[in-house]
Amino acid sequence: MPFQSSVRYDTGSGIPGEFAYDGPRRSEPGILQAAGAVGLAYSEAPAAPGFWSPGLVANSKRFAILTSPKQYASYGTTAGGPLAPTMILAANSEAEFTSMGQIWVSTATANSKPGDLVYMVNATGAIVTAAVGAAAPANSTLIAGAVVAPKPGSASPSLIVVTLNG
Repeated sequence: MPFQSSVRYDTGSGIPGEFAYDGPRRSEPGILQAAGAVGLAYSEAPAAPGFWSPGLVANSKRFAILTSPKQYASYGTTAGGPLAPTMILAANSEAEFTSMGQIWVSTATANSKPGDLVYMVNATGAIVTAAVGAAAPANSTLIAGAVVAPKPGSASPSLIVVTLNG
């Protein structure tokens, strides 16, 4: 066996919904109005403060990412049974929503670059990005103050770090 001649990028870093770096954070507890996955964007219901739904809620003014995946009990899946791994939390679960910090997320946007703007898909809360000055991705809403941090993605889907500035 020959000696190693190259060092490749370690793609095993980060889990969607985890904090990427130390720094200021702003998180708060809330209740999921519908089942949702850790690492997606959520909107707070304007008529029911403290209740969050994946994607865009009409007239919502607050957006956050569901974080801290290791603190939730996993009840498995219907198809895989009670021990099947899942990042999806059931409706009416208490969860942690973060509006400021640097968070690992998965995106379907290929080649996200540091400084790109961050959007959420209105129907699902999935994270998508676009360069500053480029057209917004279809059926998406800008997350104000959110940018791609200096850990860009390369392929699609890719794991990136999003900086939320509250």
